[in-house]
Amino acid sequence: FLKEYEMIIRLRNRRVKNIKTGVMRCDMAKLEIELPEGFLDEEVRQGYTVTKKAKRTWAVQLDLLHKLDEVCKKHGLRYFADSGTLLGAVREHGFIPWDDDIDITMLREDYEKLKEVADQEFAFPYFYQDMYRDEGLIRPHAQLRNCETTGYLPQEEDRPYNKGIFLDIFPLDVLPDNDLEFKIHIARVKTLWRTIEYGGYTKDAPHKLKGKVFRLLTGGLYKFTDVKKMFARYEKLCSKYNGTDNHRMSYVVHSRGKEKNMFQKEWWDETVMLPFEFVMVPAPAGYDARLRQEFKDYMRSYDLVFLNSSRRRNAQRKQTGRKTAYEKRLCHRSPRRNGDLCDDPPF
Repeated sequence: FLKEYEMIIRLRNRRVKNIKTGVMRCDMAKLEIELPEGFLDEEVRQGYTVTKKAKRTWAVQLDLLHKLDEVCKKHGLRYFADSGTLLGAVREHGFIPWDDDIDITMLREDYEKLKEVADQEFAFPYFYQDMYRDEGLIRPHAQLRNCETTGYLPQEEDRPYNKGIFLDIFPLDVLPDNDLEFKIHIARVKTLWRTIEYGGYTKDAPHKLKGKVFRLLTGGLYKFTDVKKMFARYEKLCSKYNGTDNHRMSYVVHSRGKEKNMFQKEWWDETVMLPFEFVMVPAPAGYDARLRQEFKDYMRSYDLVFLNSSRRRNAQRKQTGRKTAYEKRLCHRSPRRNGDLCDDPPF
């Protein structure tokens, strides 16, 4: 699947034969976690072949999860499997065969504590990456990376930040229950983030008119403003309603008000443990409601795993009668836009 989406997964100081297709010539990275015998072998899951390359990537990510779990337990911090990782834990008891990352959420209080201890706890080859620690990074959430590996998209090749294989860590913040107050708050959040995103670093051309306008107005902004201070202001705005009696919650820094990512605080009151490959991962006790909010009928599985071309999508749509809106509802990220693999393709 790495070839389909031009995802590059390679070990540092090793040669890649063809960057466009992500062909690897590398050995396995050294990991702290002990892998079961045969874990790295190629296998078929749900009719999809999980290659040795994919298995090596999974192994690195499970090692990152192991390290995060170790640090969180040491400092009494709670974290939860989320999104495609949570879906995989519930439905597959492991990775969704065509998924290639691990998603973690933390309540804002625990997220901030992890940020405080990160430098002392994550020694090489581990690196806790956020906009405060890595110059040139424009990403609203943290990632834990393995510095001895590399995993990035072709358009990221020349960017100056750490590009090791990673797992995502998203902070959960409270949102106002009042609809008008919610809309005003989200509008402010989106405006500030666009200012940061288009303020001079990102080279990606905006697709929509709003993005083009923000690029025009804010281009070169970082020559006069400290991006770290701007991001601190952004995080403060996103966490404005924490500690209130409101019930809405989301990873505001990343989703910025998307309906599929609107949750209830009560879903995270308790923790349950779920099997994930050969380890156990913590999940919110309200995982059923959480998954239905994003994936609807999430226990439904599919044999055909990629929406990697408009031709295939159109052919499948004609055969099944399903419409684009149905595709978008089940596939929670657009693989053609941001390079991520689809966690739950609709066909």
